[in-house]
Amino acid sequence: MQLLILKSFSYWRNIFSILNCLIKLFNCFYFISLSMLTC
Repeated sequence: MQLLILKSFSYWRNIFSILNCLIKLFNCFYFISLSMLTC
């Protein structure tokens, strides 16, 4: 049971890290598009 909880925890942590990375990429593209629009 303990092992299962640890596995699911690491699984969710991986998902959150991937989501965090995607959000950072999205923010980067958003910032670039904004700067292009203001130019």
